[in-house]
Amino acid sequence: MNTNHNRSQYVNLEEAGLFRDVSLKSIDRYFAYCFEEEISSGDILLSPDTENQHIYLLLSGLLRVHLGGTDSEPINYVHPGECVGEISIIDRLEPSAYVVAETDTRVWAIPHETFWRMVDASHTVAKNLLYILARRLRQGHGVICNHRELQKQLQQDAMIDGLTGVHNRRWFDNIIRGGIQRSLETHRPLCLLLIDIDYFKSFNDQFGHLTGDRILRDIAGILLKQLRTDDMLARFGGDEFVLALPETTLENALRIAEELRRGTHRLPLRGKQMQLSATLTISVGISDLRSEDDIDTLFERTDNALYQAKSRGRDCIVCL
Repeated sequence: MNTNHNRSQYVNLEEAGLFRDVSLKSIDRYFAYCFEEEISSGDILLSPDTENQHIYLLLSGLLRVHLGGTDSEPINYVHPGECVGEISIIDRLEPSAYVVAETDTRVWAIPHETFWRMVDASHTVAKNLLYILARRLRQGHGVICNHRELQKQLQQDAMIDGLTGVHNRRWFDNIIRGGIQRSLETHRPLCLLLIDIDYFKSFNDQFGHLTGDRILRDIAGILLKQLRTDDMLARFGGDEFVLALPETTLENALRIAEELRRGTHRLPLRGKQMQLSATLTISVGISDLRSEDDIDTLFERTDNALYQAKSRGRDCIVCL
């Protein structure tokens, strides 16, 4: 897209893309049916709500193109020498976009019947039209690609916890059912861990929320270092993380949890420009998937294990 949106020079017909290399004498008999029109800034030239009967060559000023509505961000700008309306003339349908005058604008309007006579009279006009359509197709393809990338990014953002960078509960709720189902069908082990930061509220109250945020990011970093390709990690809410470990026995899950617990001890606690003397700890509840389980029973048992770990004084791991 050309970002120079302030160009306002006046172009002659022979400078317009539609008439490039065309002998105007060969088609000048049709010019009597065309007319020049002035469009005030903010006026709508083309709209999906109104049938179009003309191709418009932009002589001066600037037009902007919108999809969905004039309040949306422009997807393109039309500069002097370019044209609009050709696709709706060809397919005889309403325009697919809104075309609005960005500045006071002058256009040269070619009625559709007159345009087709020009095409019949000049192969070069037809060739230029094909070039314009190809360019428009590429622009449309670019818009679609950009939209898909934006949708992909939005979907990804909706599944990521903004503070820690790990997945969020929404993502975990969507993916864990499939993981449990696969493990049950293949009779392969799966373990679930619920991890809670001990006395997190006290850290927040005593040292401030910035310190609390830093603790959450540091814990997430430790968890990510332990992550394998098929493991499923998410921030479950507040100071709690959930970790599903496919292809993992209870014994191995306990070993992983112990590494996490010890790694937490080694975290340097940082407050406002100072090192804190307190030690950070976590409590972990673990349960393995059993043949009679569904997602609710597995979570309930793992949550009970975490509750017992808290009840036993924290900084410990309980398996149920």
